Amino acid sequence: MIFSLALKDLIKNYKKSFAIIIAVILSTILLSSVSIITDCIKESVITAAESLNGKYQLTVQYFNKNELSEIKKILPDNCVLGKSTNCGVAKSDDINIVLSGADETYAQLNNLYLKEGSFPKSKNEICLEEWLIKKINKNLKIGDELTLPIYFKSAGGTFSFSKGTEKNCTFILRGILSDTITKTQSGGSAGFGLLSLDGADLVNNNPLEGG
Repeated sequence: MIFSLALKDLIKNYKKSFAIIIAVILSTILLSSVSIITDCIKESVITAAESLNGKYQLTVQYFNKNELSEIKKILPDNCVLGKSTNCGVAKSDDINIVLSGADETYAQLNNLYLKEGSFPKSKNEICLEEWLIKKINKNLKIGDELTLPIYFKSAGGTFSFSKGTEKNCTFILRGILSDTITKTQSGGSAGFGLLSLDGADLVNNNPLEGG
């Protein structure tokens, strides 16, 4: 009975019913479109952030190895953990080379891509950005040695590039990195160099021979 009355009303007011159906369809399409556009914008923002800053979700600073071991115990089993340590700034003419020691996981999470060679594993190996190598010595190739003066922060937390405060370290070029955002942010006055974690420890505590 109710169905019969509804059908009669639908037929009687078919124009109104058709308009309602069309409105519902259009509303559904509009809501779906807004949802798709929102998801696309969100994905674009995430991609841009990852491209600029890396793919990591958490940074923990100023922990020693024992403390880091304790932190690892409370992290999920599927957590990807990369390690790094700062180790001063090298100078080549008027260019500052920010040096960090890191493992391969950290390098990948921070968008450090190899163009040639491999990531440093030994204490005396280094990777440099491609544009830096062209600035330092365009003939420099994988396996060659290079000596860099390295400067460290003073007690006041600033870098002093005064002559005589540097520590000369000799490295073997192990890999060539794609240019990083460091060059863009500094206007071409600073670049990035990557050491192994053992190499960074050695540079920080007992610089490599070479000067």
